[in-house]
Amino acid sequence: MCGFVGVYGPSVPKLIKTLESSSAQLAHRGPDAHGTFTSQSGNCIFAHRRLAILDLGSVASQPMTRDAYTLVYNGEIYNHISLREALPKVRFTSHGDTETLLQLLGVNGLAGLSKCEGMFAGAMYDSRTDRVLLFRDSLGIKPLYLLTLPDSTIVFGSEIKALLPFLIDAPKPDHLSLLNYLQFENFASWQSLFQGISPIRAGTVVSGCMARGKVSLHTESFRFCPSLQFDRTFSYEDSIRNVENTLDRAVQQHFLSDVPVGLSLSGGIDSSLLAAFAVKNGHNPLCFCGTFLESDEYYNEFGLAQNVAKELQLSLRNVGIQPSDLPRYFDQMIWHLDEPRMGMGAFAQFMVARKAAEECRVILSGHGGDELFAGYTQWQSLHFLKKVQSGRIHLIFGQSLRQAPWHLLTIGRVLRGGGPFGPIIFPLSAVLCKSDNQLKSPFLWNKSQPMADALQEYYQNTYIQGLLMVEDRISMAHSLETRTPFWSQELVALVSKIPLNHKLRNGTTKSILRDIAFRLLPSVVAQAPKKGFPTPFRLWFRSGLYEFLRERLLSTSKVELYRIVPRKTIESLLRSHRKIPLPFALDEIRAHKLWILLCLESWARQFHVQLNCSYND
Repeated sequence: MCGFVGVYGPSVPKLIKTLESSSAQLAHRGPDAHGTFTSQSGNCIFAHRRLAILDLGSVASQPMTRDAYTLVYNGEIYNHISLREALPKVRFTSHGDTETLLQLLGVNGLAGLSKCEGMFAGAMYDSRTDRVLLFRDSLGIKPLYLLTLPDSTIVFGSEIKALLPFLIDAPKPDHLSLLNYLQFENFASWQSLFQGISPIRAGTVVSGCMARGKVSLHTESFRFCPSLQFDRTFSYEDSIRNVENTLDRAVQQHFLSDVPVGLSLSGGIDSSLLAAFAVKNGHNPLCFCGTFLESDEYYNEFGLAQNVAKELQLSLRNVGIQPSDLPRYFDQMIWHLDEPRMGMGAFAQFMVARKAAEECRVILSGHGGDELFAGYTQWQSLHFLKKVQSGRIHLIFGQSLRQAPWHLLTIGRVLRGGGPFGPIIFPLSAVLCKSDNQLKSPFLWNKSQPMADALQEYYQNTYIQGLLMVEDRISMAHSLETRTPFWSQELVALVSKIPLNHKLRNGTTKSILRDIAFRLLPSVVAQAPKKGFPTPFRLWFRSGLYEFLRERLLSTSKVELYRIVPRKTIESLLRSHRKIPLPFALDEIRAHKLWILLCLESWARQFHVQLNCSYND
């Protein structure tokens, strides 16, 4: 796992010093080695920061050159050993996957990318053609951003902060992304919060070549696209057996490492199954669980994690998180995120990763289980609509009164024939930003597509993409590599063929994973309802963190923030949250409003973003 930044085009000679300062912004991604490359033509420069995971020697460092090709790359190719075996004529000089990928591309060209199983983003320069290739894995696990300068020079890198030194003017927000963030706490996977900087889409290659002193770009896809056509021949038992075998292989594959591998263990089904398969394959990962101190039992999942660790005889570290941690680490978290998204859970992840990095360089995460196996309450709502039987209502709403509003929201969308996939945090009427383009948002559903298909696409193409970006930044902030066995190509391909009624058998979320868990884990874990690592910030915001909020949101220096949300609105929001109790779900939405404002204030201040609501998109 690493970080890199590169420049290609006519401005390269005058941007070499800028590249040096840009690379320093990525030092946290790669503390083990630092290397640079300048092409003989003078049209391409790379800088790379290495976090050594495979082949720890200097021979595996980057930028790596073999014959005409030079590669910088971030990620892991889990099947790189078998890929080497398919290249019998190649003489390898290192044992890592970097050289495997470089030689594979040299022999097979872009077709080699479709053979790679793993998470990766990279840039390769071809000295014969003076061309650069930028590429990103087909599941969107590893990030890669692109900026085009006025003279057509392109700048690309693993994090946005590495691209900002190349901007001529102060950073500006992308209008539509900012609107989506205010409404949905997320934005599309092909957008960023910074105007002019965009992620390269998952599963694509961007080719850059020089012609008449200008860079021309060409994009093509090698994207792995699993079919959403269900295999009706699958029985429920077939689904369980195939998922168990595939997940078993994925976990074993994700332990490919020359350094210790840990595991983020929340006590939920997903991370607990990863632990079970790790032990089954002879591994003994050190586990980490975040615990919120000074909060009620609902926010404490350590007991479940302890049950799993005891059953599997694994060591478990309890990472205590308390209110005073937020003022101390919040700005640091926002700086590493580059762009806030996906809610309050990011802070808990940041604290757990901080602790895990003291003892591990790699950690496994359960991301992908909910998105693949119908783990969210919206799926239950759809089941309810299909099985309207008065005696079964309690199966939907009786599980947790905290979740009832979300069921009602989903049902309302279906009955209306459209609407957002999740709760709207800030209605546009509450903010000063206006744009007609929010109708193009990937967060809205209309009745031209079946709700079940739309939900599946939303969770796989939009929701988890936000989670993956947050996880990458949060862990790499501490030089820690996160791996996601659930979000592996083989498992995604398999699950796309499994009918929804198997994933949601009798209205039970993640029924396939639960049935596997009943055989491998304590029953209390298999039966536990989904929580999703909930945070107690709604409680802390009205008590121990209230003064912190007031200082951050209402001091006279926050004029940038007031261009988005009027000061009077923020004052009213703070006052009501402290003094007027609301039902759980509505109280959560109100807390998320405060969180979004807190994030935007820190983001605009640290990155010197000029917030502006004169939008004419």
